[in-house]
Amino acid sequence: MTTGYPTSEGLPGSPDTWATARQRGCVHARNDVLVGSLPRLGFALARWRLPAADSWLAIVVALYLAIAGVRLARQNLGLVMSPAAPEARRDELARLAARVEGVSAIDALIATWAGAALHVYVEIAVDGATSVRVAHDIAHAGEARLAGEVDVARVVVHVGPANDEVKRVEGEKELQRSSRCVGRSTPEWS
Repeated sequence: MTTGYPTSEGLPGSPDTWATARQRGCVHARNDVLVGSLPRLGFALARWRLPAADSWLAIVVALYLAIAGVRLARQNLGLVMSPAAPEARRDELARLAARVEGVSAIDALIATWAGAALHVYVEIAVDGATSVRVAHDIAHAGEARLAGEVDVARVVVHVGPANDEVKRVEGEKELQRSSRCVGRSTPEWS
């Protein structure tokens, strides 16, 4: 049966993201029902010669809305502060960038939330003998690969020469990460 509403089936992205969205939708619907029901109850009680019940229910609604507002603020404060993406997601993005042909290593990767989407800054290393034009094309390929992710809104790729100490891991390139950048909540250039 088709409901006409979007579902997470077959869509890329984290199942946790879709579960959280559904959970917040349920909380929103519950709040609407509760807040919309109490005034009706107060009106009915006032008609049954209990006029004070309407005032008491108004206080209950005000307290409920205050508590819901505090919970909402606590849950979403992190989104306003642009937190770093979880380490597992950053590692996944780094592996995607490392698979681009011509990339020797990932020197740094910063992924921060901007609302419901990620902004990604990645430093890739290419062979030092690579021409500027080819390095530029490699950077665009890396940008396109990362931008193809459903939760990524913006990608900035910086290209640098590869260090001679980069080692290959069988089947996958070793991720060379710089501790000065990975996991920081804000890029060092800001």
